[in-house]
Amino acid sequence: MATFQRWHGFKRHPRKGEKAIYILQPIPFKQDVDGEEVRRLFFRALAVFVEAQTEGEPLPAPAVRPVCLQGQDDGGAFDRLAALAISSGFVASVKVRAQEAGERCNGYFEPATRRIVVMNHLEPAQRLKTLVHELTHELTHANNSALELNRDDDEIAAESAAYVVCKALGIDSSSYSLPYVTGWADTKDPELLRRRIEGTGQAVANAARKFLEALEPAKGTEVEAQAAA
Repeated sequence: MATFQRWHGFKRHPRKGEKAIYILQPIPFKQDVDGEEVRRLFFRALAVFVEAQTEGEPLPAPAVRPVCLQGQDDGGAFDRLAALAISSGFVASVKVRAQEAGERCNGYFEPATRRIVVMNHLEPAQRLKTLVHELTHELTHANNSALELNRDDDEIAAESAAYVVCKALGIDSSSYSLPYVTGWADTKDPELLRRRIEGTGQAVANAARKFLEALEPAKGTEVEAQAAA
């Protein structure tokens, strides 16, 4: 999936008559308000096309497995977000522990106990991304009567929200998030992909807004959503 201009970089172009798919693109920025730096995030409509809608030169082999993030969580967002989630009653606990024999996941959320577990072998940036992913699962479960996401879309929404929050905090999670979302989307049908994006977009915006506002309440973090055209 890429923009018109990006496809030209791959020496491909959308076929005549193809309709663009509109996704929500996160745009983080900082603004001075009464002498204080305020972080804001809004979403704008971005027109993209999937490979099946394009023609031209063959693409290089894509990354098929997510690559765990390297680097630090310089602002301590993991600890702050975990503490806020527990103190507000959003989750019962957040535990960081070693992987047990046979475990392959980076973390998980238990709906029955409302407990989140994150593995301690991960780099701080990956721990943060995993925490946001699992918190988004809790948020969508809490609102499942309204959102009604199936398993695939639930995973797409959780990882997309993690990508947006990480991007707003200066962490690029694309090496993990893009292959992960692609794997769960598992479709080359533009219409099906369009419906999936429309179905998960609100869940992603809701989660990003909630978590970013929680991280910096004193600075009045604002998240704005601009509807897709």
